[in-house]
Amino acid sequence: MLATGLLLALATSLTPAVDLRWDAPDDCPARPELERQIAALLAGRAPPEHPPRVAFRVEHHKTGWQLHGEIDGPAGSGRRHLGAATCDELVEAAALIVAITIDPS
Repeated sequence: MLATGLLLALATSLTPAVDLRWDAPDDCPARPELERQIAALLAGRAPPEHPPRVAFRVEHHKTGWQLHGEIDGPAGSGRRHLGAATCDELVEAAALIVAITIDPS
C-alpha cells in the first residue's frame, strides 16, 4: 500500500515537470501509466526550471504500433518516430524520451 501511494504521489508531482500530451487508442496504456513510468525514471531529481512540452500520438497498424512525438524543451526541439510490436513498448520508450528531455544526465 505504501509503495502504491508513493508511486501515485510521484506521478502526481510530475505535472509541473512537463507539459505532456498523450493521444493513444483505448487498447494502449493510458496517460497515468506513462506518468508513472516517467516519475519512476526521475525519482529523486528536482523538477526542471523550464518544463518541456512533449506531445505523443500513438497509432495501431496491421504491422504494429507507431509512436509520433514532438519535444520542445530548453535544449531544443525535435521529433521522434518509433515503431514497436506492442503499445507497452512505446509507453516505455516515451517515458524514457521524456525523462531524458527533463534530465539528460
